[in-house]
Amino acid sequence: MPIVDKNLNKTHSIVLDSLTASTKYNFTITATDSNNVATSTQGTFTTAEPLVGETEVKRREDVAKASVKQTSSSGGMLIIDKTDKTPPIISDILVSDIKSSAATVTWTTNENADGYVDFGDTTDYGSVAGKRTRVLLHQAVLTNLQAAKTYHYKISSVDASGNYAEAEDASFTTISLEQELSSNPSLGGSTSSSSPSTPNTPVATQIESAQNLFKLANQAVQRAVGIIKSSASKISLNFMESSLANQQGSIDELANLLPMPVMSGSPLVVTTDKTASITWRTDKDSNSLVAYAASNSYNARSSQPYTQVVGNATEKTVDHTVTLTGLEPNTTYHYQLESKAAVGATAKSGDFTFTTQPEAFDIQKYVVKNISKQEVSFQWVTSANSDALVEYTPYKNNKLDETQTKKKYDKTLTTIHEIGVDDLSGGVSYRVTLSSKDANNKIVEKIIDKFTTSEVDSAPAIDQVQTISAISPGKNIKIQTVISWLTDEPSTSKVYYKKGVAKVGDKLPEETKLDENYTKKHVVVITKFDAGSVYSFQTESIDYNGKITLSKIYTILTPKQEESVFQVIVKNLEGMFGWVNKMN
Repeated sequence: MPIVDKNLNKTHSIVLDSLTASTKYNFTITATDSNNVATSTQGTFTTAEPLVGETEVKRREDVAKASVKQTSSSGGMLIIDKTDKTPPIISDILVSDIKSSAATVTWTTNENADGYVDFGDTTDYGSVAGKRTRVLLHQAVLTNLQAAKTYHYKISSVDASGNYAEAEDASFTTISLEQELSSNPSLGGSTSSSSPSTPNTPVATQIESAQNLFKLANQAVQRAVGIIKSSASKISLNFMESSLANQQGSIDELANLLPMPVMSGSPLVVTTDKTASITWRTDKDSNSLVAYAASNSYNARSSQPYTQVVGNATEKTVDHTVTLTGLEPNTTYHYQLESKAAVGATAKSGDFTFTTQPEAFDIQKYVVKNISKQEVSFQWVTSANSDALVEYTPYKNNKLDETQTKKKYDKTLTTIHEIGVDDLSGGVSYRVTLSSKDANNKIVEKIIDKFTTSEVDSAPAIDQVQTISAISPGKNIKIQTVISWLTDEPSTSKVYYKKGVAKVGDKLPEETKLDENYTKKHVVVITKFDAGSVYSFQTESIDYNGKITLSKIYTILTPKQEESVFQVIVKNLEGMFGWVNKMN
């Protein structure tokens, strides 16, 4: 049955499950890279026997079968003769050679029997060590133990007749890694009645022994880390955690013997009305923390006199800068510097103070409320009474078109400001400047760049097209026609026209001059129309992004020329005295 692991690695591991106990298996290993396939020679392994209870049952069956006697009576009869019904006696139990990760358990039985030890950190055990060989003197080595931890164990033995015996639960405690290292003479530990910690031992010898222990500990840790990395899936996380925890206390205790970082000089403090930047130096790389509290919250008698600690707890440096934000203006604060190197105790300065600047005139916060693609409400708060101005300039072809800059102003002096703008274009980006000026003529501003009401750029909508025509008095009679319309966004103005009636789809040949002012209200005046004539026209508007909208074709009739009273009298006289003209 092939088992495949598709992950590409140099180190391989596959777990075979659902195997049968006490069974011999054959296996081969195949490894495949991107181009080649390699297959090992055939190997074998035999699974372990079942748990002790199952072994006892099987052995009882084996003994029973060996004792079977067949008779020749009719039908045949099976007779089991078991003469040994006494279980072995377990005695002389001893736990010896206790180390940080192993221990040896020995015992004796009064007859040949096998021997096993169930062990674990609870009475549920979970691990087994021992041998199937039937002997009188037994020994089991318990491995993969954790340092300085108590373990429960229970011994059991079964004789050749399947009689099962077990001892009562007992326990032992492993030693710590420090104890194991110090008890090994070859590693700088005790070699006689005088140990490295004995005052009579020369200081140089004590130091050498300590250094040897540190070297050994470092090697042991590096080796353990390598093993754990190569077989992480097989190492208990609880074991790793407890092992590290056991050593952490000793490491911290030794680390506190190292000199703390030295802070040189007085800290440099630069303040504003709401911030303070604190700078200092240390003689070695260490982290940067500042504990601080307002003067009305500082408690010098408390074990924690400060209310907050800020800074960078992980980055190590000799030049430290921590910025405190969110401070109250014109307020005195107490503070203390803290720096800790990678190993060692934390250095803490004495108590210092600083006072923030008086509150500065500023825009504290602002809100933009979109009402539609064309209308927006800008709201902001200043720290002092002031007026309000919104200035907005559109971008055209990614460049600010300052010729189209517009402003909205509110002269009311207050700290809360709101100005509405209703002539923006959807899909157009603007640079918006919110500004306020206080009674002392000091100006603050906030720039909102690339502001847009909508990502969708639609063409302007034309609405309410109207015309008014009138006769211009004078020697040369002219017809003046005013064409007006509205769009939903600022755009240009132009009118196309022709004399006569145009059909849908016709292109009107005449056109007015383009008005490049972007507006929502459009007016075009035409003075070329004849009196009493029919004309067709069509309006056009183009927005900032070049989106074009043409209205439908409209038709108008210009007014006729009306005769004045003088012209009527002259015509009547010409009728009455027409003969005079003939004389001429």
